[in-house]
Amino acid sequence: MKEFKVTIIGEGINITQNIDEVRLAKILPVIISSKASLIEDAFTAPATQIPTPQSVREFLNEKNPKTNPQKITTICMYLRDKLDHKNFSVDDVKQQLENAQEAVTQNFSRDFKVTLRTGWIAESHTENGKYFLTLSGEKAIQDGFSGRPRNIKTKSIKKSGPSSLLTVREGIENLVINSISEKYGGYWKLVKKADRVLWLLALAKDNGFSSLNHKEISLLAKKLSDDISSKNITAIIETHKKESRISPSIENSVKVLNILQPGIDYLENLKDSGGVA
Repeated sequence: MKEFKVTIIGEGINITQNIDEVRLAKILPVIISSKASLIEDAFTAPATQIPTPQSVREFLNEKNPKTNPQKITTICMYLRDKLDHKNFSVDDVKQQLENAQEAVTQNFSRDFKVTLRTGWIAESHTENGKYFLTLSGEKAIQDGFSGRPRNIKTKSIKKSGPSSLLTVREGIENLVINSISEKYGGYWKLVKKADRVLWLLALAKDNGFSSLNHKEISLLAKKLSDDISSKNITAIIETHKKESRISPSIENSVKVLNILQPGIDYLENLKDSGGVA
């Protein structure tokens, strides 16, 4: 880098100093200017300071959210206020959670929907698949999430049994199924609901889910426009249970159903016979 020698001589001052071309470019306009005000401004103007950016981890520590929906809402404020994202996607939120070393749980989709239902965030009116922080969400953060949202109905959780812990895994929510299976035949060719439950268990197993809870079975049935209430599944599959085609068990304190080999054989026989046992 080139060097230049600058000398300033005047009343009470006599300075000679070597400076680089960057500093010269800053002071040269002042030296050659005929306006005294520019010289005065050059000596009196405060030095420009670059603000230190705040990390997403620091932002979460500052706001101190406790629950996953609270963390999602806080991340949304960070995206808006610190990264200038007027609208943001689900992936934007997940990325910032990862940047903050926060776990993106298997129930993230459920927690995101809770945040939406609470009214802390809302879908964008102008961009598909994008969301924005609402006034309610902003106030909730400012209040330290001290108030309970009025539009969310809370239900008492029974501690008497595992059925109170039923949730739907994200993989099941996102599972795309067709009513026609090369292996087990057509879903709607099965007359009995019990056989259709068996069909859903078999299909889930082929997609890597060895078991399903009642709520997941009901959801998969709904994907095929069928109405199988989770409350009635125990009664529906009683015959298959007695015939050892289905095995109930407990996984992570939740009741689940597993299809056994006799159940697979039963479905294959139904396919050959046109869906009637």
